[in-house]
Amino acid sequence: MKQSPERRLPIRRCHRCHHASLVVDRQWHRSVLGIIARRDSVLELRCQSCRAVVVLFPRSEIVIERIFGWLLLPAIFPGIYFLVSARRKEQAWIENPVVDGLGPAPPPEVGPASHPRDPWEPSGPPRRRCACGAAAPCVRMMRRGTYRQHFGTLYTHQCGHCREQFQILSVDGFVWSFVLAAALSALGVAMVLFPPGGQVGAERSNRVFGVGLAVAGVVAWWILARRLYQRMMHPEVA
Repeated sequence: MKQSPERRLPIRRCHRCHHASLVVDRQWHRSVLGIIARRDSVLELRCQSCRAVVVLFPRSEIVIERIFGWLLLPAIFPGIYFLVSARRKEQAWIENPVVDGLGPAPPPEVGPASHPRDPWEPSGPPRRRCACGAAAPCVRMMRRGTYRQHFGTLYTHQCGHCREQFQILSVDGFVWSFVLAAALSALGVAMVLFPPGGQVGAERSNRVFGVGLAVAGVVAWWILARRLYQRMMHPEVA
């Protein structure tokens, strides 16, 4: 997820204090696997009167959850989960309507360009040393994970001298990457050495699946090592 102040958004009426003071505090632009950018975004609004926080999820996400809910309704619990989730997200749009006659609210505040605001690192990411020796401030943040579950933040730094860009993964991102790599490797090796399904003739196919998991684990370890190398080559600048 990337925090962005691209455009001005309308003012909404707060469902708690009923004042026309609910403005966008953060706007999260999301991506798939940190690579493919999505056009929708999650809006985090804060009331300027009672300080209540409201989260508006994209309407496209609500429609998809409602479709999944009806399709999975014969399975009872998965269908009920998606339908209740879609209803809860739709209710946030209904209870906090746009106030007519008021101008757009200021864009979401993200702080100075050299230190964009990150809710998991309020002080802002520090500047890091570029290969040319100059200090490179953070110019973009990409949150990895979902709105509720955070799996690390990828910081993009750009040198003001040579304009070179490089990416630094946060510490919690390293922890989750290590857990993923270790889990893939352990499952892959276990399925290769002790493949299940021998009684029904699925031993060979499960062993092939284990090889695939092991290869994915090797790739995860390589990505982790590359991120660690990047962090070591670009230390913090006081």
